[in-house]
Amino acid sequence: LTMKQYLTFFLLAATVLLLSACMSKSWTPTAETTPVIKKLLPDKAKELFGNNSSYVLIDVREPYEYAEGHIPNAVNIPLSGIVKGVNDLGLDKESSAIVVYCRSGRRSAEAATALSNAGYKNLFDLGGIIDWPYEIEK
Repeated sequence: LTMKQYLTFFLLAATVLLLSACMSKSWTPTAETTPVIKKLLPDKAKELFGNNSSYVLIDVREPYEYAEGHIPNAVNIPLSGIVKGVNDLGLDKESSAIVVYCRSGRRSAEAATALSNAGYKNLFDLGGIIDWPYEIEK
């Protein structure tokens, strides 16, 4: 074998070995990779709210939208100030159950992500009030 052939063979073998080692590791979810935001369907939310569970329900829409109709017992904290607004409530980041919703689900997903990034661990995304089949109040 020539030196060039030997070097090519060695590099090819090293690449195969490296790739097979990387692929053989199994992935196990950890606290850091497990999502802290849980989707909450309206029927499960109604059940949660009816059990007088300890939760904070936050409408992340603008104040004029909230005034047009919101889920009973919801607090209005617009998306633009969600982290500061929730921090001002003095909730425990580890254990406080926080449920967010908006009109269609886009802003509630953004709010839940912002709260997760701020360290809140017990988050529920209810999605949009347009999918809420139960009573609303004005």
